Parts: sequence; C-alpha cells; structure tokens
Amino acid sequence: MALIRFLRQKLGRRREIPLPLPRTQSEINRVIEAKARAVGISFEEQKKISLERVSMHRMVSPYDIANMALYLASDTGSNITGQALSVCAGVEMLG
Repeated sequence: MALIRFLRQKLGRRREIPLPLPRTQSEINRVIEAKARAVGISFEEQKKISLERVSMHRMVSPYDIANMALYLASDTGSNITGQALSVCAGVEMLG
C-alpha cells in the first residue's frame, strides 16, 4: 500500500495505479494449506486445484505488480486514465 500511496502522490490523478493484490504470497499459501488440510489432500494437490481456476495457471508475483506500476509510470502508459487495473492472472476464485 505504501507503493500505491507513493505513486499516487508522484503521478497525481492523470495516471492510474494497479489494484494491489488482496493477499501476500505467504497468506495465499496459508489459505491453500488450510483448504488442503480440510479436504485431506497435500498442499501441492490443492495448489494445482486452485490454479485450475486461474486462466493463466500461475500465481501473480510482486514482479508482475511492479512491472504494471512501471508501465503506468512510463510515457508508454501515459494515455491510460480512469481505469482500475487488476494484475490477477485471470483469477476466478481461489479455493
């Protein structure tokens, strides 16, 4: 969130900011682990099931968020306005 606030201050309202991920990677892993325990399967099996609900079949990394922020801060992204951009790899639902 500090990065988002910093970028808003520096870029003003003329450029958009990517929406932050709802959870950190460690929190996502804890959710997957809890679900795996609840249904009696391994973490890896549950992660595979969870990623089947993501169109790109992978987790979003901090680098993905940083790359979107860099793009929006660059001259190349200067024409993007009034948008809520989600860097989510096509997540439907993590479960």
